[in-house]
Amino acid sequence: MLSGAADPLAVAAVLVGVTFVLRALPVVLLTRFTLPAVVDRWLRYAGDAVVVSFVMLICFFDTGTGRAAFDTAAAVALLCTGVLCAWTRGPFAGIAVGTAVYGLLTALGV
Repeated sequence: MLSGAADPLAVAAVLVGVTFVLRALPVVLLTRFTLPAVVDRWLRYAGDAVVVSFVMLICFFDTGTGRAAFDTAAAVALLCTGVLCAWTRGPFAGIAVGTAVYGLLTALGV
């Protein structure tokens, strides 16, 4: 049985090791195989889909009540971010402008 606090260096080493194994294992195992085209196409969108789901939960979910909530400032900022990302075909300008819009609207009390 463990007693007392864990050594922070040991905890960090275990976390780094687990993260490394979880990220390296698919690379090592999947380099020997060619994935079907449909799986390869799906995997191209998987990362973006995860990010979008996190953003939607952060912006439109009230953790206090556990229910959906609409935040006008977040909705407008997301719209600006999405439009600029699509227009410039890159994330930097959209994220920068979306963050600024959200900050401005929040400061104005919208």
